[in-house]
Amino acid sequence: MKRAERGAALIWTALAMTTLLGAAAFAVDLGWIYLNATRLQAAADAAALAGVVNLPGFPSEAEADAVLAAANNGFAVTGPTTLTDNILAENRYQVTLESEIPTFFLTIFGMDSMTVGRDAVAEYVKPVKLGSPENQFGGPGQDFWAAINGQYTDREQGDPYSTRCIENDTGEPTPRCTSENPWYRAGGYYYAVEVETGATGLQVSLYDPGHYVQPSGSSAAGTSDPGDTSWVWNDWGGQTGIAVSARLYAPDSTPSDPTDNSTQVCSAAWGTYTGNPPSSASRTSGGFNTWKNVCSSAISNPIPGIYVLQLPAPLYEGSSKFALRATTSSGAAPKLYGLLDMSIHVNQGAGAPRPWLAEVRPEHAGKTLQVDIFDIGESNTMTLEIWDNNGTVAGCSWTATNGESQSSVSSCVIDVGGRRLDSQWLNLSIPIPDDYTCDVNSTYDCWWRVNITGMSSPTDRTTWTGKITGDPVRLIE
Repeated sequence: MKRAERGAALIWTALAMTTLLGAAAFAVDLGWIYLNATRLQAAADAAALAGVVNLPGFPSEAEADAVLAAANNGFAVTGPTTLTDNILAENRYQVTLESEIPTFFLTIFGMDSMTVGRDAVAEYVKPVKLGSPENQFGGPGQDFWAAINGQYTDREQGDPYSTRCIENDTGEPTPRCTSENPWYRAGGYYYAVEVETGATGLQVSLYDPGHYVQPSGSSAAGTSDPGDTSWVWNDWGGQTGIAVSARLYAPDSTPSDPTDNSTQVCSAAWGTYTGNPPSSASRTSGGFNTWKNVCSSAISNPIPGIYVLQLPAPLYEGSSKFALRATTSSGAAPKLYGLLDMSIHVNQGAGAPRPWLAEVRPEHAGKTLQVDIFDIGESNTMTLEIWDNNGTVAGCSWTATNGESQSSVSSCVIDVGGRRLDSQWLNLSIPIPDDYTCDVNSTYDCWWRVNITGMSSPTDRTTWTGKITGDPVRLIE
């Protein structure tokens, strides 16, 4: 090879080596950028999930929790990293993270860093609404009443959670249980008061909250109308009946858990009133067939979100029925519904009561509605049907703690008569079709119902639980 040709080959080799080194540098830095982009996406996902549960009432806390989650996942929002958030809906939250990722070998070519951005959208699926699509739960104009039993009432009377006793000791002069109820919870029952942005003057009320007892000894029945019966079975040393109380708590960052709300806004209590009929003073004090407020004055500027109305398990023995209602002086009316479960008294003997069961939203498509019912079926001919939002009997499978079961029922029609399910649980699994949809802007379109036929008397006292399978907080983008 001539000397000039050897010189040319050296130049080409040097150029080739430079190109190869540049390609290798680009490959190394590209892998590094890709790794950090993946990490950045994970941080954006975590930030969106952490922030969304604060909506709609606490947008500043949503951003603070998002920033903290990003930092905990390796991207502190300072210097080279920025966070932008966007509230897309009352339960939907978007986070965008951008970060300057330093390079290694590409600095040779003047590229000291690359800007990478990733975004995520999270939503929390609201707790399943039970019993009411409106601002009233039970009572006048409804096919059922809200209900609660005293702590020393036998569990077989239809309340598995507010009663301490599987059976009580009727021979004792003071209340006690012959056998303890492992399902008892002192917190009693929880209801959601869902307030929209812009509403003012929030007030929560109970209709007929007092417990009225006739002075006729054992099995003293009450006199509340229409069909709202309150009763007591025994006289524990003069402590007849129960005293219903209510506590209202402000929204918090765990909308799916009503048991941990800590900021109490107001409370009220109503005692037991004797006399047949109750005296005028008792009628006034106990709200006999009238609405009684939980707060002494309305909440002027309520926080948007879910207020929790708690009805703790009351002392002594008996059962009380009442209604719940939430109102505002301006803005959209609140929604008031059962959380986790609902304890009710179906009191329409004639015809077929059709109480509301649960709201099933479009995001629940393809999931399963789980419904558990305690102590259903007092009549020999009572039948239970589950209707979807179109008024069609839904399909289901079910089991009962008495050993009965049925799988793949195309139409969920169940014979619950003959007291076979007295003090038993009926567990329903109701598949929600993959193509299920409804109009969430309509008050009633997403609501499913229960159709009850064959009731011979208005005395069915039951407790229902309801939930949708799946994680309540999820990423959607």
